[in-house]
Amino acid sequence: MSERYGIPYIEESFYGATNLNRCLRNIAAKLSLFLEDRVVAHELQESTEKLIAQETADLVIAVTDGKTTHQEKAKIRQYVGEDGMVLSNTTPQAILKVLKQTKADVLIAGAGNKYTALKAQIPFLDINHERDHPYAGYTGLVVLARELHEALYSPTCPVG
Repeated sequence: MSERYGIPYIEESFYGATNLNRCLRNIAAKLSLFLEDRVVAHELQESTEKLIAQETADLVIAVTDGKTTHQEKAKIRQYVGEDGMVLSNTTPQAILKVLKQTKADVLIAGAGNKYTALKAQIPFLDINHERDHPYAGYTGLVVLARELHEALYSPTCPVG
C-alpha cells in the first residue's frame, strides 16, 4: 500500500496486551508525523497513553499456541522468550509431564485437551479456534479474563 498508493504502512500484532499497546503507540506516532499542529500530535499521543492505561488496568493475560506455521512458531518463540516453553509434542502424556513439572495452575488449550486437564486435576480453558467469539483487542482480552476466571473458580475443579 505504501509503494503503490503512498499510504503509510506499519506491520503490527494484536496478539496480547503488550503487542496491542505497542501497536496503538506506533499508530499514534505514525499519524502524528502527518499532523502539522505539534500540539494536536502531542495530544494524540497523550490520549493514546490514557486509553492504554484505562483499558489495561484490569486485564488478565494468558497465551497458548495452537496449530501454527513455521513463521508463527518463530513469533511465538519471540513472545515467550528464553524461559518460555513451546511444545512440539502435544500428546496428553507430554502435556501432563509439563503440567506436573511446572506446577501449572490452569491448562489453556483447544477442546481436545479437556480430559488432560481433568486428569491433572487443574482448571481448563477451551480456546479452540472454532469458538464463536474472538479474543482480539481489549474487549477480547476482557472476555478471555472472564472465561479464565470462570475456569479457575469452577465448582467442578479442585483449586490448590
